[in-house]
Amino acid sequence: MTKFVATFLILISVYCLQVAPVTVHQPPEQIAQIKKGTDACEKEIHVNKELILKARKGDFSDDSTLKEYVFCAVQKHKFVVDGKIIKDAIDKQVIIGTGDKDFATETYNKCYQEKDNLVAPITIHSPPEQLEMFRKVIDACLKEIGVKEELVLKARKGDFSEDSTLKEYVFCTAKKYKYVVNGKLDKEAIDREIIIATGDKDLATKTYNKCYQEKDTLVNSIFEMLKCYSKDIPLPVI
Repeated sequence: MTKFVATFLILISVYCLQVAPVTVHQPPEQIAQIKKGTDACEKEIHVNKELILKARKGDFSDDSTLKEYVFCAVQKHKFVVDGKIIKDAIDKQVIIGTGDKDFATETYNKCYQEKDNLVAPITIHSPPEQLEMFRKVIDACLKEIGVKEELVLKARKGDFSEDSTLKEYVFCTAKKYKYVVNGKLDKEAIDREIIIATGDKDLATKTYNKCYQEKDTLVNSIFEMLKCYSKDIPLPVI
């Protein structure tokens, strides 16, 4: 399986394992290990705590940050290593908690389904100076454009309104990031930010080719492009 495992593959696996009707007796060290991983992911992803609590009861939202959080957790637990599902690692944890090897195998076979249409979130490692630059640009454009903060917050979760002020705000950020210079799109500037955050040059090129489509105006072109980028590479640029 490729590096960018489908998100719902992970969600389905975790969901099935959590709600399976079996008595679980987790030793303290396993509970501590799980807590350490989930605590770290809560800090990294900044997912709404309520969504996590609901998910633990089997109520999984389609919220993008929850998907990122789940994917982060399975990586911390070593269920995913180098972009591959590690069945033995999942089975091991289930066996520790239940003492039932056959149950572990049966549940994995039931729950694992490979999905191709939804890409798992890319791991982002933005250095502090890049994050600080993003913050300054965002603050400046919020003041300049006067867009409703609610629209921006929704856009950060993948819900982009067609509101004209939101489009102006996104275009403002693109200009301040130097993605647009003298009315022209600078592909190299966009690629550079992706490479800084992900270390993956091929990903930068592939995503640009996928996401950039010329629209009737440059404002709309940038808006649609960053909307597309946000699905695959959740850089905090807006």
